[in-house]
Amino acid sequence: MSSASSFKFTIRAKLLLLSVVILSIPYIGFEYLRELERYLRDALDVSLVDAAKATAGPLHERDGLFQIHNDNPGETLYVHEMSHPVQPDGYVADWKAYIAWSDIFQSTAEAGSEESLSFKLIVSRYQQTLYVLIQVKDNKLSYQKAEQTDSTNNDNVMLVMTDRNGQLERYYFSPAAPGKIRPFTSQTSWDEFQDEYKTIEYVTNISGEWQTSEEGYNLEIAIPISLIGDRLGFVVTDNDGDDVVKLGTNGNKTATMPGRLLQSSREIRQIITSLGQLEGRRVWVLNKQAQV
Repeated sequence: MSSASSFKFTIRAKLLLLSVVILSIPYIGFEYLRELERYLRDALDVSLVDAAKATAGPLHERDGLFQIHNDNPGETLYVHEMSHPVQPDGYVADWKAYIAWSDIFQSTAEAGSEESLSFKLIVSRYQQTLYVLIQVKDNKLSYQKAEQTDSTNNDNVMLVMTDRNGQLERYYFSPAAPGKIRPFTSQTSWDEFQDEYKTIEYVTNISGEWQTSEEGYNLEIAIPISLIGDRLGFVVTDNDGDDVVKLGTNGNKTATMPGRLLQSSREIRQIITSLGQLEGRRVWVLNKQAQV
């Protein structure tokens, strides 16, 4: 082999070696990043397990912090904590920070049909008041007639809840026009001749505001926390005369057995807050039903 050919072979070999080295750099870098990611994931897993153990320790065998019910809870409504109060006026402008919390309830009828009914619901709390926003889709609104101020033969919303003693209460929001609305309770009784009659009682400690929207109407409700037990539900009625459709938060049983009301435990929150090493983490404590 001549010296020229040997020189060319050496150059090619060096170029090939250099190419291999250059091409291996991204692979080595990728492997390094993958190992680093695996290390960080393992470290995060260990950290999360340690945080879970630190949280579970003070809660262990403290059953009193968790509500225990043996019956079917039904459709649970979760009470979200608000950072600021809202002004019940029937408009959603001051709910923008909370709209994402909405639960959606939809009838089983095909969307767009006359039997179709749906609404969005947010249940929230600020200090000692429970605030509720219901956004109903309704393409034809019907109101009370002027001479029938206690009628429910129109669009209406029924609030169903238990009081502190477990007594079931029903309140009707049945408007004659948009604006402020006073709910009422309705009782059926019989006189001495066994004739049936209905008595109506308006309440002042629960307030509501009803306003039309592009898709139907909004109803805002403010309820003092002291009035509410452990169950809460709503039945929305779309009454267009010949067609009456009802949709409840606990299905057809809502009027007689509303679902459970689940609130964040302030005692548990105080325990978690006292664990300084958990600062900056989002900690969820779940019950046996996997509810937060």
